Amino acid sequence: MRRIMEYTKNKTEECLRLNLYVPVQDWNDTKLMPVMIFIHGESYEIGTGNAYDGSVLASYGGVIVVTVNYRLGVLGFLSTGDASAAGNYALLDLLAIFSWIKDNIGAFGGDKDRVTLFGHGYGAALVNIFLFSSMARDETYFQRVILQSGSALSSWAVSVNPALCTNRLARNVNCSGSIDNSDELINCLRSKSVEDLVENAPFAPKYYSCFAPNLNSQAFHSQSLRELMKDKKSRFSKTPIMFGITKDEAYSYLNEHEIKSGISKERKSQILRTFVQNIYRNHRQKIFDILDHEYASWDHVQDDASRRDNVVDLLTDALYMAPVIEMAQEHSRHGDTYLYVFSHSTSSENYPEWVKGAHGEELPYIFGAPLVDGISPFPQQYTSSEKILSQTMMRFWTNFAKTGDPNLPEDDTSSSTLRGRNRHEGATWPKYDTESQKYVTFAAGEGPSIRSHYRGKELALWMNLLPKIDVSDKDGNTPGTDELEHSTNMSTFDSSHRLVGSFDEIFPSPPPMPPTPPPNDKPVDTTGDEATIKLTNLHLSEYTLNPKRIETFSTTRKPESTVEESEAAKSKEETISTSSVPLSITVAVGCSFLFLNILILAGVFYQRKRIREMRGNGDSACTSGDKDVKHRYRDESTKDPDLQEMASLMQISPVDNDANIKIEKTNMQTASENQPVYKTITKALHPQHGEYTYNAVSTTSSSPMHRNYPPNNISKEGQLAQHRSLPSTRQGINSSIRPPGNDILHTSENEMSLPKPLTATSNNANTIV
Repeated sequence: MRRIMEYTKNKTEECLRLNLYVPVQDWNDTKLMPVMIFIHGESYEIGTGNAYDGSVLASYGGVIVVTVNYRLGVLGFLSTGDASAAGNYALLDLLAIFSWIKDNIGAFGGDKDRVTLFGHGYGAALVNIFLFSSMARDETYFQRVILQSGSALSSWAVSVNPALCTNRLARNVNCSGSIDNSDELINCLRSKSVEDLVENAPFAPKYYSCFAPNLNSQAFHSQSLRELMKDKKSRFSKTPIMFGITKDEAYSYLNEHEIKSGISKERKSQILRTFVQNIYRNHRQKIFDILDHEYASWDHVQDDASRRDNVVDLLTDALYMAPVIEMAQEHSRHGDTYLYVFSHSTSSENYPEWVKGAHGEELPYIFGAPLVDGISPFPQQYTSSEKILSQTMMRFWTNFAKTGDPNLPEDDTSSSTLRGRNRHEGATWPKYDTESQKYVTFAAGEGPSIRSHYRGKELALWMNLLPKIDVSDKDGNTPGTDELEHSTNMSTFDSSHRLVGSFDEIFPSPPPMPPTPPPNDKPVDTTGDEATIKLTNLHLSEYTLNPKRIETFSTTRKPESTVEESEAAKSKEETISTSSVPLSITVAVGCSFLFLNILILAGVFYQRKRIREMRGNGDSACTSGDKDVKHRYRDESTKDPDLQEMASLMQISPVDNDANIKIEKTNMQTASENQPVYKTITKALHPQHGEYTYNAVSTTSSSPMHRNYPPNNISKEGQLAQHRSLPSTRQGINSSIRPPGNDILHTSENEMSLPKPLTATSNNANTIV
């Protein structure tokens, strides 16, 4: 996979390109050559056909090898589940490629009537699915098929939920507002860049695929996959097919530490529980117990290494072996079927000794890499026995492409010729059928050998027993029987964020509040020195993410002899997988914020009410006369000095410009005509006639609004002649046009200045506002 990644650095949506490897023929050889089209399948998300060099296979077998590319991921499979975006665009790409080859391969010396599709992994599943679509029924684009390590029956072969995957993508790229309207959703997704769509593609539940072929589209009618398999008239039943797997397909599902050190008992349980939780819907605990029992080494000590081998066998059988062989058995009822098992690891790849054929390990031998000491993207060093193995496999593959029978080369029915060319005696590959179930195994140094009933006991488990258990009862299952024990404890699963239940929630809701436990009428036993507090029977939703485990807490004052009894009782108590501590903290913090907000609001309302009352008192003081003003504030000042100081800061009410200006201040001094209009309130440092003394200080103004008033209008005592056009201070404060950063009224201890006038600039002149 690392070698293939080097070819995927330059990604583009325009990928309808193919590579042809045509062997050189003699000048007088006009015979058309068979065509083999390779469908790569690293995953539905990434990969390229450009990485595979078909030159050795083409020259050695005398065939034309074609490697292709098709759209992947979001661009190849996005579907809304309706006509707005039906999906399966990768299948349309393959259809276009097959159509082009049919129309043009003759110009390269290829035979359009002898076309073989051979795919690996996801590519094999894609070819298998293509056989069931209406696209393959109308035209004879190919005559034979080879499916390597892939089947349409595998859980990862098709989309787990096309519409839900698209909705999750919409949420990730901020298109969730259009989820209810498919047309609007597609338009929103089209407005995003390709990089955004690819990088924000959601992860599918484990052992599933998200953006993958959609079997619910019109291309597959209304029949299920298994119904299509049994259709005698389908293209699937009429096409000769070669099926194959490797022994340790699931090797890549383990991490480096697990490969070297093995798997603990707890880790095995996590992997198995996640598999059962995602794949099955009924009687999960029963299925888990069966699999845990069947995939265990009972004939020797169970250690981490044996558990690792058991997990690899389980996942290989479930995800590859059983789906491939089930498809082969159904196909063998109506068509020519061949089955192989590859059980060899390349010596130069440094695989552990226990690995005998990882996923994709047969590809370098099919493409002939050992014969030329390595070609892209395969290893560079091989042994002599591995070179012989490569020759044998290429001969079988090209024979099948030529005649539909891996044993017979073109125009040759002699078994002696077969043995000579394959360099192995007795290497006749028998057809596969449901009774004898014969297959051929490939391994370096051993040669192809014929065997039967590959993993028959395990195959019966997956094909016969488990499907019978994974059904609903006639009257409906008893509540809880379909769930695993401790199913809400996410720590018991592998990759809990990739469980099916978690994936179904596009916008996960917070967990519900725990139900109120019924009242306990029994008296609390407080006898003795032991007091125990137990938290039990607390249930949250099935798919709560990352819950914490609730333990049974106890405080004991008994002697040490009772500790063992207490621990035994504790182990029997069924602990629940979620804790009320985070919930209590959340509630407490929320209540604290609520109480704080209430206090703040109360303070704000109280302050506003207080200011209104003071302003009302100030206004009444300004209009009630000299004597009332003096006595009012003297009395209040003796009660509350703060009120007196606030009242002294009140502004003067607006005055009619047409009337004589008569200023009355709230400083307990009567306004008279010989007093200045603008006054500054000062506070004596040492009170002489009471607690506070207020003096009027004369003030001059340099505001441009006062330029019409000559300086001689201001007397030495600070008196300013009255003028009708002079605006009041109150009007200046209430002006709605105010330049930012300038205060309306600037005060100091000795002077007060008026605001500067605002100007609005036009094309003709400046206008004073």
